[in-house]
Amino acid sequence: MAALALVGCQDKMRELNTNPDTISETDPRYVFMNVMQDFDYDSRGFGEALMFNTAVKMQYFVHYNGATDGTYCDKLANTYVTLRTTSYMYDWLYAKGYQMTQLQKYIDGLDEYEQLQYKDLHAICGIVKVYEAFRVFQNYGAAIYSQAFQGLEGNLVPTYDIFDNSVYESLDDELAGYIKVLAAPAEETAAELGEFDPIYGYIVSSTPTAPATRGDYTQQRTLWKKFANSYRLYMAWIMKDVDGTRFEKVRTEVLDGGLDNVFQSADEGAYAFMNGSNDNSGLIYNSDGTNSISVIYSVTDNFIHYLKQLKDPRLPLLARNNSLNKENKAIQWMQHYFRTRW
Repeated sequence: MAALALVGCQDKMRELNTNPDTISETDPRYVFMNVMQDFDYDSRGFGEALMFNTAVKMQYFVHYNGATDGTYCDKLANTYVTLRTTSYMYDWLYAKGYQMTQLQKYIDGLDEYEQLQYKDLHAICGIVKVYEAFRVFQNYGAAIYSQAFQGLEGNLVPTYDIFDNSVYESLDDELAGYIKVLAAPAEETAAELGEFDPIYGYIVSSTPTAPATRGDYTQQRTLWKKFANSYRLYMAWIMKDVDGTRFEKVRTEVLDGGLDNVFQSADEGAYAFMNGSNDNSGLIYNSDGTNSISVIYSVTDNFIHYLKQLKDPRLPLLARNNSLNKENKAIQWMQHYFRTRW
């Protein structure tokens, strides 16, 4: 049996090497699916860093022993460290951004018919790349972008781009070009992403045991367009104080078409339903670390005060009342029967 299997394998390899019509390359949609299943939050580490590192530095949460170890009372304790989440974003740019760039280059090298076939995929790859890049620029202030991913072309010492208005505007122009592709009708020969897109390719039922259903491709393209427009508006808002002219340009281009151009609900947001490369890595499958926030962390007084001042309706969802609040039944009983002054 082993000999027969070996002969069969040799026959397949001979056919692959001698028949020019044999498919010998992976469908780019498979590559896209593999990359995008870990689009963001692809590890427990990022989610934990977001809450246990970034949120503490922003004074949202405090650790139960924070006062003794100087986490939030020593003014110099955090002056020399960066937010741990930023390093994750940097890694994602040069992992997912690289693969998106390689996919775009692959599509650019196809014949004209196949380029039209994967035109939507080319644009979506670019949207993801810009998304990852802007986050790094926003947090680091510099990144390798214009000369990035050129190692195979011989550029082994790329130059850093310093984040300024010109870099931002080039990112915005690039993103606007990808949006234009998705705003136009799809090509007749377009290779539909369908279930190869773990973000918008299918709809997960609210019933746990019900199977996911494949979404409509027109809707899929529309949601990616909304993602890109919403992010373009976000970038413009971040930069509006230093580039007001571009902000007005983006606001006009995005919103003149109506709110249908941007996200209108959380359901339209990007979320990878196949998130996590294994059962132990993703926050979906292993939430031990993040669950500990309810045990060893508390919401800070200044953050609660901030939400109260804003009359933010999310406060009761974020934090539960402790035993010292005026609605506490035990305190009310003591006040009534013992006339204790509080």
